[in-house]
Amino acid sequence: MSLADRDALLSRLAGVAWPAGPLLDALALLPEADVLDVGAGAGGLLRTLRERGHRGRLAGVDPSPGPGVQAGMAGALPFPDGAFDAALFVRSLSHVPDARGALREARRVLRPGGQLVLAVHGAGHLRALWQAAGEAASGPGPEVALLDLLRAEGFTAARQDVQAPVRLSRTQGTRLMELYGRAPQREEGRFQLEDALHLVVLTATP
Repeated sequence: MSLADRDALLSRLAGVAWPAGPLLDALALLPEADVLDVGAGAGGLLRTLRERGHRGRLAGVDPSPGPGVQAGMAGALPFPDGAFDAALFVRSLSHVPDARGALREARRVLRPGGQLVLAVHGAGHLRALWQAAGEAASGPGPEVALLDLLRAEGFTAARQDVQAPVRLSRTQGTRLMELYGRAPQREEGRFQLEDALHLVVLTATP
């Protein structure tokens, strides 16, 4: 399963750079803000910011960093106190062994008035595809646990829901299920699914 391959296909289907484009539109970061991307991976979000003409310092850390991303762990960020105006965890905090420790580190490297941003795919993400595959989601979305975690660490958070419509053919739906590590259904015939990509963005302040 490749996150980059998945995002590339989702971006083609939605006609936007998913999730970086809609996320950055929703955040409206100041052009001069110093931004840290924790769990930056191959650095796609940072590249999108640079392409948009962002003038502030951009830094990324990841245990397996790509070009332009620094090796580092979320629980021990290699930066001094108060180094950034915004710290972002984009679909990454759930992969951190000590999420609470990572939030404390993010608070440490933020300046007074800085923003902590958590983003995760919400319950509406590809809902129609999973229903067609017999895997309809039940229960609360993953953002509920993140909100509880933020509150436990003393953060106040505001929620934004970012969505992008997509239309899936059977071939595209099958490919997506494969990229998500699912066994696609091999039914005959054609279909078009009206679906949506869904990102929940939590912007928090200490």
